[in-house]
Amino acid sequence: MNKSKEILNTVALACSASVFFVTAIFLSEIISIKSTFLALAYIVATGLVYLFAMIGKDKKNVLIKWLISIPVSLLIWWIFIRSEYSIRALNWVIPEYGRRSAGGNFAGAFNLVILSSLCLCGVFASLFVRPKKYERFRRIQLPVCMILMVMIIAAVFILERQFPSVEYISVD
Repeated sequence: MNKSKEILNTVALACSASVFFVTAIFLSEIISIKSTFLALAYIVATGLVYLFAMIGKDKKNVLIKWLISIPVSLLIWWIFIRSEYSIRALNWVIPEYGRRSAGGNFAGAFNLVILSSLCLCGVFASLFVRPKKYERFRRIQLPVCMILMVMIIAAVFILERQFPSVEYISVD
């Protein structure tokens, strides 16, 4: 029973880390319309939350979380791309925005590099960070990550309902 609970805990934290990472890519793009500083602050906060989710009882646990998070992140990324989430979001925020521009792709790529670097630093840091009272930390780690994940998913769904469908986006 304890071993299965540990496995579920590891998988849940890896999935939440994936949600934090992928949604930050798209949400930071939307936030950057309002303020570049807020978008960068959101990316840094996401990197810290990613580190929080990745901390494990040993290096093996951290690496397993990271390896699980990679395919989950790819799946979430695919869903966002297939739904044209950021294109519709930007069209919603900026009327008649249309398709993404080369400059927007550069800014998005820059945010992705920063976020990926921070999350990779979070994985490396979590290999060496061990809270003094790990059992107490572990008791709050999963609930906090799950609450944050649910809040982010709710925000994404709320925003998703606001975006116009793809057919109505102008391509001018």
